[in-house]
Amino acid sequence: MKNYIIKKIALLIPMLIGITLITFALTKSLPGDPVYSMVGERADKETVEKIRKEIGADRNVMSQYLGYLALLIKGEMGRSYYTNRKVFEDITDKFPNTLKLALGAMIIAVPLGLMLGFISALKKNRAADLFITGISITGLSIPVFWSGLASGHRGFCYVLPRNFHSNDSSLSSRLGLFCKTCQRACPISEGIIIC
Repeated sequence: MKNYIIKKIALLIPMLIGITLITFALTKSLPGDPVYSMVGERADKETVEKIRKEIGADRNVMSQYLGYLALLIKGEMGRSYYTNRKVFEDITDKFPNTLKLALGAMIIAVPLGLMLGFISALKKNRAADLFITGISITGLSIPVFWSGLASGHRGFCYVLPRNFHSNDSSLSSRLGLFCKTCQRACPISEGIIIC
C-alpha cells in the first residue's frame, strides 16, 4: 500500500507540470497583447513598458513559465484584470455560492438518479426503462452549458409569470438559487441513472 501511494504521488508531479505547461501555453497563444488589453491601444510607450515589466512580459518565455510556477507554488494566483483584485480573493468571495449550488444539486440529483435508476432496473426492457434510459442518454448527450441556458430561458424557472416581482428580495434570491440548483441537478442525475 505504501509503494502504491508513493507511486501515485510520483505520477502526480509530472501531471501537474503538464497541466501548468498546457495552461501557460494556451494563455500565451491567445491573440493580442495582454498589456494593451489592460491599458488600451492609446497608452503611451512608457506606460506600456512599465506594465510589461510589472507583469514580466518583457522576459523570455521560459523565464515567464518558471516565474508562473514559482507563484503557483507560493499559492499566488495573480491579479484579475477584470476586478483588479487578487484572484484568490475573487475565488473565496464566489466559493460559498458555488458550494451552495453544488450541494443543492447533489441533494436533488442523487435521490432522483437512484430512484429512476432503481425503477429502470426493476422494469428492464419495458416502456418505463426505455423511457428513462432514453431521457438519460439524451440529457447526457446535450452539453451542460446549453441545457442550463435552455432550461433557464424557457424551462421550469418560468413557472412563475414573467412579470413576477417579489418585494422580498430573499424570496427572489431563493427562487433563483432553486432554479439554478435544479438546472445543475439534471445532468448529474442522468449520469447516476446510466451508471
